[in-house]
Amino acid sequence: MRGYQSIESIADRSTSLAAAGAPALLGCAAVGLLAGLMTAFMDSLHLGLGLPGHKVLFWMPPLIIARLLLAHPIGATAGAGTTAIACLGCGAHLAGSAAYTPLIILAGCVLDAAAGLAERRRLAAWLVIPLLGAAGAGGAMLCAVKRLLAPLLKTHLLLGAIPDPAASVIIYAFFGLVAGLLGAAIATGVLRLRRKAT
Repeated sequence: MRGYQSIESIADRSTSLAAAGAPALLGCAAVGLLAGLMTAFMDSLHLGLGLPGHKVLFWMPPLIIARLLLAHPIGATAGAGTTAIACLGCGAHLAGSAAYTPLIILAGCVLDAAAGLAERRRLAAWLVIPLLGAAGAGGAMLCAVKRLLAPLLKTHLLLGAIPDPAASVIIYAFFGLVAGLLGAAIATGVLRLRRKAT
């Protein structure tokens, strides 16, 4: 049975883009740079949401969209790297500090692995979206490692009885799930529109 129409040609495009690999990789890195600048800008507004991990909503969806549309095997990893560099360059805190930058890059690796699985298996959109949602949650939880390394004695107001850092990890995972679902849904929608236009 053939996969969902908006996804079925991803593997074929991945092969063709491998020849053009550099432009696709640069495109993913450029999206990551823009996502990092946007995240830094949002950080500068000091919205005071008080929710750990909410910045993932600003940088992860664009990386997922770029990864699925450009289909470069390490596109999300490259994008995550430039996102982290842009944030640090602007003085914004992403994953805590420069020491935790590798966690952002690892999150990109998780997204690449999930997108690569979807491409190899030619998964239908109704499977790609939750798969990337789960990958987003996993990637965001990696970024929460800093919370586990520096446990706090307080409890998080949102989850009441669950002590930090466990509450923070759960909230990170929630935001990652939302970011992954959002990015994958937008990308599959764009792919479907592209297919209809050709």
